[in-house]
Amino acid sequence: MKGEVYRWKMVSPKEFLTVGGPMVLSRSLYQTDAGGECYVPLDVAWGMVGQFATVEVREAVLFAVAQLTPREVEALLEKCAPFHPSSAAVHAMTQEMGQWLEAHPELPEEIRGEEESPAGTRVLVAGLDGVNVLLAEPGPKRGRPAERPQGAAEAGEASPTCYKNAMVDFYHATEHLSKAAEALFGKGSEKGAQWYEKYRRRLQRKRHAVTGLLRSIDYYSQQRKLSSSRREALATERTFFENNQDRMDYRRFRRRGWPIGSGPVEAAGKTLVKVRMCRSGMRWSRPGGQYVLSLRTYLKSERWDTMWQRYKALAQTAG
Repeated sequence: MKGEVYRWKMVSPKEFLTVGGPMVLSRSLYQTDAGGECYVPLDVAWGMVGQFATVEVREAVLFAVAQLTPREVEALLEKCAPFHPSSAAVHAMTQEMGQWLEAHPELPEEIRGEEESPAGTRVLVAGLDGVNVLLAEPGPKRGRPAERPQGAAEAGEASPTCYKNAMVDFYHATEHLSKAAEALFGKGSEKGAQWYEKYRRRLQRKRHAVTGLLRSIDYYSQQRKLSSSRREALATERTFFENNQDRMDYRRFRRRGWPIGSGPVEAAGKTLVKVRMCRSGMRWSRPGGQYVLSLRTYLKSERWDTMWQRYKALAQTAG
Protein backbone atom coordinates (compact mmCIF):
# COMPACT_ATOMS: atom_id res chain seq x y z
CA MET A 1 0.00 0.00 0.00
CA LYS A 2 1.76 3.13 -1.29
CA GLY A 3 5.07 1.27 -1.30
CA GLU A 4 4.90 0.45 2.41
CA VAL A 5 5.13 -3.01 3.90
CA TYR A 6 2.15 -4.00 6.02
CA ARG A 7 2.41 -6.97 8.35
CA TRP A 8 -0.38 -9.07 9.78
CA LYS A 9 -1.13 -7.96 13.34
CA MET A 10 -4.27 -9.67 14.57
CA VAL A 11 -7.75 -10.89 13.90
CA SER A 12 -10.13 -8.05 14.68
CA PRO A 13 -13.85 -8.91 15.00
CA LYS A 14 -16.33 -6.16 14.11
CA GLU A 15 -20.11 -6.03 14.08
CA PHE A 16 -21.71 -4.82 10.86
CA LEU A 17 -25.32 -3.92 10.24
CA THR A 18 -26.62 -5.85 7.23
CA VAL A 19 -30.03 -6.20 5.60
CA GLY A 20 -30.37 -9.44 7.60
CA GLY A 21 -29.51 -7.77 10.87
CA PRO A 22 -26.26 -7.46 12.87
CA MET A 23 -23.39 -9.69 11.79
CA VAL A 24 -19.97 -10.11 13.41
CA LEU A 25 -17.03 -10.75 11.07
CA SER A 26 -13.50 -11.68 12.03
CA ARG A 27 -11.17 -9.57 9.87
CA SER A 28 -7.41 -9.75 9.45
CA LEU A 29 -5.80 -6.46 10.41
CA TYR A 30 -2.46 -5.31 8.94
CA GLN A 31 -0.17 -2.48 9.98
CA THR A 32 3.32 -1.17 9.22
CA ASP A 33 6.15 -1.73 11.69
CA ALA A 34 6.03 1.99 12.46
CA GLY A 35 2.38 1.73 13.50
CA GLY A 36 -0.23 4.20 12.33
CA GLU A 37 -3.31 3.50 10.23
CA CYS A 38 -4.37 -0.10 9.89
CA TYR A 39 -5.31 -1.88 6.68
CA VAL A 40 -8.16 -4.38 6.56
CA PRO A 41 -8.37 -6.15 3.16
CA LEU A 42 -11.88 -7.48 3.76
CA ASP A 43 -13.26 -3.98 4.46
CA VAL A 44 -11.64 -2.71 1.26
CA ALA A 45 -12.94 -5.61 -0.80
CA TRP A 46 -16.62 -5.00 0.00
CA GLY A 47 -16.53 -1.21 0.32
CA MET A 48 -16.83 -1.05 4.09
CA VAL A 49 -13.78 1.02 5.04
CA GLY A 50 -14.85 3.18 7.96
CA GLN A 51 -18.46 1.92 7.69
CA PHE A 52 -20.59 -0.02 10.13
CA ALA A 53 -23.64 -0.52 7.86
CA THR A 54 -23.67 -2.16 4.45
CA VAL A 55 -24.44 -0.10 1.36
CA GLU A 56 -27.91 -1.68 1.14
CA VAL A 57 -28.71 -0.65 4.71
CA ARG A 58 -27.36 2.84 4.12
CA GLU A 59 -29.55 3.29 1.06
CA ALA A 60 -32.68 2.19 2.92
CA VAL A 61 -31.90 4.50 5.84
CA LEU A 62 -31.09 7.53 3.68
CA PHE A 63 -34.10 6.97 1.42
CA ALA A 64 -36.23 7.02 4.57
CA VAL A 65 -34.53 10.04 6.14
CA ALA A 66 -35.23 12.05 2.98
CA GLN A 67 -38.88 11.75 4.03
CA LEU A 68 -38.86 11.25 7.80
CA THR A 69 -36.99 12.43 10.87
CA PRO A 70 -34.21 10.18 12.28
CA ARG A 71 -36.45 9.15 15.19
CA GLU A 72 -39.25 8.25 12.79
CA VAL A 73 -36.81 6.27 10.67
CA GLU A 74 -35.65 4.41 13.77
CA ALA A 75 -39.25 3.57 14.72
CA LEU A 76 -40.17 2.57 11.15
CA LEU A 77 -37.25 0.17 10.74
CA GLU A 78 -37.84 -1.26 14.20
CA LYS A 79 -41.28 -2.35 13.01
CA CYS A 80 -40.62 -3.52 9.46
CA ALA A 81 -36.94 -4.39 8.94
CA PRO A 82 -34.44 -6.84 10.43
CA PHE A 83 -31.88 -4.04 10.83
CA HIS A 84 -32.49 -1.43 13.53
CA PRO A 85 -30.13 1.57 13.49
CA SER A 86 -30.55 4.10 16.26
CA SER A 87 -31.60 7.67 15.51
CA ALA A 88 -28.01 8.72 16.26
CA ALA A 89 -26.75 6.23 13.68
CA VAL A 90 -29.31 7.54 11.17
CA HIS A 91 -28.09 11.07 11.81
CA ALA A 92 -24.47 9.98 11.33
CA MET A 93 -25.27 8.30 7.99
CA THR A 94 -27.14 11.40 6.85
CA GLN A 95 -24.22 13.65 7.71
CA GLU A 96 -21.70 11.41 5.98
CA MET A 97 -23.78 11.11 2.80
CA GLY A 98 -24.55 14.83 2.80
CA GLN A 99 -20.85 15.61 2.99
CA TRP A 100 -20.17 13.17 0.15
CA LEU A 101 -22.77 14.86 -2.05
CA GLU A 102 -21.30 18.27 -1.21
CA ALA A 103 -17.89 16.96 -2.26
CA HIS A 104 -19.29 15.93 -5.67
CA PRO A 105 -21.08 19.04 -7.01
CA GLU A 106 -20.64 17.75 -10.57
CA LEU A 107 -23.01 14.83 -9.95
CA PRO A 108 -26.39 16.55 -10.68
CA GLU A 109 -25.17 17.96 -14.00
CA GLU A 110 -23.70 14.60 -15.05
CA ILE A 111 -26.98 12.83 -14.27
CA ARG A 112 -29.07 15.43 -16.12
CA GLY A 113 -26.70 15.23 -19.08
CA GLU A 114 -27.54 11.56 -19.54
CA GLU A 115 -31.31 12.11 -19.49
CA GLU A 116 -33.47 12.46 -22.59
CA SER A 117 -36.41 14.84 -22.82
CA PRO A 118 -39.79 13.08 -22.94
CA ALA A 119 -41.29 12.64 -26.41
CA GLY A 120 -43.30 15.66 -27.50
CA THR A 121 -41.42 18.14 -25.31
CA ARG A 122 -41.44 21.61 -26.91
CA VAL A 123 -40.42 23.98 -24.12
CA LEU A 124 -38.31 23.59 -21.02
CA VAL A 125 -39.24 26.09 -18.32
CA ALA A 126 -37.15 26.87 -15.25
CA GLY A 127 -38.92 28.53 -12.32
CA LEU A 128 -37.51 30.12 -9.19
CA ASP A 129 -39.24 30.77 -5.90
CA GLY A 130 -38.30 30.99 -2.26
CA VAL A 131 -39.13 28.80 0.73
CA ASN A 132 -38.32 29.93 4.26
CA VAL A 133 -36.66 27.49 6.64
CA LEU A 134 -36.17 28.17 10.35
CA LEU A 135 -32.49 28.00 11.29
CA ALA A 136 -31.01 27.40 14.71
CA GLU A 137 -28.84 30.51 14.58
CA PRO A 138 -29.24 34.13 15.70
CA GLY A 139 -30.94 36.60 13.43
CA PRO A 140 -32.79 39.92 13.47
CA LYS A 141 -36.23 39.96 15.03
CA ARG A 142 -39.07 40.43 12.59
CA GLY A 143 -42.66 41.47 12.90
CA ARG A 144 -44.37 44.15 14.93
CA PRO A 145 -42.56 45.43 18.02
CA ALA A 146 -44.02 44.13 21.27
CA GLU A 147 -46.54 46.50 22.78
CA ARG A 148 -45.90 45.54 26.40
CA PRO A 149 -42.89 46.66 28.51
CA GLN A 150 -39.82 44.50 28.08
CA GLY A 151 -36.88 43.71 30.29
CA ALA A 152 -33.34 44.16 29.10
CA ALA A 153 -33.00 40.52 28.11
CA GLU A 154 -36.21 40.61 26.06
CA ALA A 155 -35.60 43.91 24.34
CA GLY A 156 -32.45 42.91 22.45
CA GLU A 157 -32.45 43.04 18.67
CA ALA A 158 -31.25 39.47 18.16
CA SER A 159 -33.41 36.37 18.07
CA PRO A 160 -32.07 32.87 18.79
CA THR A 161 -33.54 31.67 15.49
CA CYS A 162 -34.06 33.18 12.07
CA TYR A 163 -35.72 32.35 8.77
CA LYS A 164 -33.68 32.04 5.60
CA ASN A 165 -34.76 31.49 2.01
CA ALA A 166 -33.90 27.87 0.94
CA MET A 167 -36.12 32.69 -4.10
CA VAL A 168 -38.91 36.39 -9.38
CA ASP A 169 -42.32 35.47 -10.66
CA PHE A 170 -45.14 37.85 -11.49
CA TYR A 171 -47.13 37.27 -8.32
CA HIS A 172 -44.21 38.13 -6.05
CA ALA A 173 -43.35 41.13 -8.21
CA THR A 174 -46.86 42.49 -7.64
CA GLU A 175 -46.44 42.01 -3.89
CA HIS A 176 -43.38 44.27 -4.00
CA LEU A 177 -45.26 46.69 -6.25
CA SER A 178 -48.04 46.88 -3.67
CA LYS A 179 -45.53 47.68 -0.93
CA ALA A 180 -44.00 50.41 -3.09
CA ALA A 181 -47.45 51.94 -3.66
CA GLU A 182 -48.13 51.91 0.07
CA ALA A 183 -44.79 53.57 0.81
CA LEU A 184 -45.42 56.28 -1.78
CA PHE A 185 -49.08 57.08 -1.24
CA GLY A 186 -50.03 55.61 2.12
CA LYS A 187 -51.92 52.51 3.10
CA GLY A 188 -55.37 52.17 1.52
CA SER A 189 -55.13 55.36 -0.55
CA GLU A 190 -57.05 55.61 -3.83
CA LYS A 191 -54.05 57.19 -5.56
CA GLY A 192 -51.88 54.28 -4.47
CA ALA A 193 -54.40 51.73 -5.76
CA GLN A 194 -54.52 53.47 -9.14
CA TRP A 195 -50.75 53.67 -9.38
CA TYR A 196 -50.43 50.00 -8.42
CA GLU A 197 -52.98 48.86 -11.02
CA LYS A 198 -51.35 50.97 -13.75
CA TYR A 199 -47.92 49.45 -13.27
CA ARG A 200 -49.24 45.97 -12.62
CA ARG A 201 -50.75 46.02 -16.13
CA ARG A 202 -47.59 47.53 -17.61
CA LEU A 203 -45.35 44.91 -16.02
CA GLN A 204 -47.46 42.22 -17.62
CA ARG A 205 -47.91 43.79 -21.07
CA LYS A 206 -45.22 46.38 -21.86
CA ARG A 207 -41.58 46.13 -22.84
CA HIS A 208 -39.10 47.79 -20.49
CA ALA A 209 -41.91 48.27 -17.97
CA VAL A 210 -39.52 48.17 -15.02
CA THR A 211 -37.57 51.13 -16.40
CA GLY A 212 -40.74 53.23 -16.40
CA LEU A 213 -41.66 51.95 -12.95
CA LEU A 214 -38.30 53.03 -11.50
CA ARG A 215 -38.68 56.49 -13.05
CA SER A 216 -42.14 56.82 -11.51
CA ILE A 217 -40.87 55.75 -8.08
CA ASP A 218 -38.07 58.34 -8.28
CA TYR A 219 -40.48 61.08 -9.41
CA TYR A 220 -43.05 60.57 -6.66
CA SER A 221 -40.42 60.05 -3.98
CA GLN A 222 -39.16 63.58 -4.78
CA GLN A 223 -42.62 65.13 -5.05
CA ARG A 224 -44.10 63.71 -1.88
CA LYS A 225 -43.11 64.34 1.71
CA LEU A 226 -42.38 60.90 3.01
CA SER A 227 -41.42 59.90 6.52
CA SER A 228 -38.04 58.29 7.04
CA SER A 229 -39.65 54.89 7.60
CA ARG A 230 -41.61 55.13 4.34
CA ARG A 231 -38.51 56.27 2.46
CA GLU A 232 -36.63 53.29 3.83
CA ALA A 233 -39.42 50.91 2.81
CA LEU A 234 -39.57 52.48 -0.65
CA ALA A 235 -35.81 52.15 -1.09
CA THR A 236 -36.09 48.44 -0.33
CA GLU A 237 -38.75 47.93 -3.00
CA ARG A 238 -36.90 50.07 -5.55
CA THR A 239 -33.78 47.98 -5.03
CA PHE A 240 -35.81 44.83 -5.61
CA PHE A 241 -37.06 46.03 -9.00
CA GLU A 242 -33.72 47.45 -10.05
CA ASN A 243 -31.83 44.27 -9.20
CA ASN A 244 -34.36 41.93 -10.81
CA GLN A 245 -35.47 43.85 -13.90
CA ASP A 246 -33.67 41.41 -16.21
CA ARG A 247 -35.92 38.66 -14.83
CA MET A 248 -39.14 40.61 -15.32
CA ASP A 249 -39.65 40.54 -19.08
CA TYR A 250 -43.16 39.19 -18.53
CA ARG A 251 -44.41 40.39 -21.94
CA ARG A 252 -41.83 38.21 -23.71
CA PHE A 253 -42.49 35.30 -21.36
CA ARG A 254 -46.22 35.37 -22.11
CA ARG A 255 -45.71 35.64 -25.87
CA ARG A 256 -43.56 32.52 -25.79
CA GLY A 257 -46.08 30.62 -23.76
CA TRP A 258 -43.98 30.52 -20.62
CA PRO A 259 -45.66 30.62 -17.19
CA ILE A 260 -45.23 33.83 -15.20
CA GLY A 261 -47.12 32.64 -12.14
CA SER A 262 -45.60 30.82 -9.22
CA GLY A 263 -48.09 27.97 -8.80
CA PRO A 264 -45.97 25.05 -10.12
CA VAL A 265 -42.75 26.16 -8.50
CA GLU A 266 -44.49 26.99 -5.20
CA ALA A 267 -46.01 23.52 -5.20
CA ALA A 268 -42.54 22.10 -5.78
CA GLY A 269 -41.18 24.20 -2.93
CA LYS A 270 -43.86 22.88 -0.60
CA THR A 271 -43.31 19.28 -1.65
CA LEU A 272 -39.53 19.44 -1.59
CA VAL A 273 -38.86 21.72 1.37
CA LYS A 274 -41.88 22.55 3.52
CA VAL A 275 -43.20 19.03 4.04
CA ARG A 276 -39.86 17.80 5.37
CA MET A 277 -38.12 20.88 6.77
CA CYS A 278 -40.86 22.99 8.34
CA ARG A 279 -42.64 20.70 10.73
CA SER A 280 -43.54 21.92 14.21
CA GLY A 281 -40.53 22.63 16.39
CA MET A 282 -37.92 22.03 13.70
CA ARG A 283 -34.75 24.13 13.75
CA TRP A 284 -31.92 23.49 11.32
CA SER A 285 -28.23 24.11 11.08
CA ARG A 286 -27.22 25.16 7.59
CA PRO A 287 -25.15 22.01 6.90
CA GLY A 288 -27.72 19.67 8.42
CA GLY A 289 -30.59 21.20 6.48
CA GLN A 290 -28.61 21.08 3.25
CA TYR A 291 -27.74 17.40 3.74
CA VAL A 292 -31.41 16.43 4.02
CA LEU A 293 -32.44 18.68 1.12
CA SER A 294 -29.73 17.20 -1.11
CA LEU A 295 -31.08 13.71 -0.47
CA ARG A 296 -34.68 14.84 -0.89
CA THR A 297 -33.88 16.55 -4.19
CA TYR A 298 -32.69 13.28 -5.71
CA LEU A 299 -35.70 11.48 -4.30
CA LYS A 300 -38.32 13.92 -5.59
CA SER A 301 -36.69 14.36 -9.01
CA GLU A 302 -36.78 10.58 -9.50
CA ARG A 303 -33.00 10.46 -9.82
CA TRP A 304 -32.34 8.51 -6.64
CA ASP A 305 -31.41 5.20 -8.28
CA THR A 306 -29.00 6.85 -10.71
CA MET A 307 -27.40 8.85 -7.92
CA TRP A 308 -27.02 5.79 -5.72
CA GLN A 309 -25.37 3.76 -8.46
CA ARG A 310 -22.86 6.59 -8.93
CA TYR A 311 -22.27 6.69 -5.19
CA LYS A 312 -21.62 2.97 -4.97
CA ALA A 313 -19.23 3.05 -7.91
CA LEU A 314 -17.28 6.07 -6.67
CA ALA A 315 -17.25 4.91 -3.06
CA GLN A 316 -15.97 1.48 -4.09
CA THR A 317 -13.20 3.10 -6.15
CA ALA A 318 -12.21 5.39 -3.27
CA GLY A 319 -12.17 2.45 -0.87
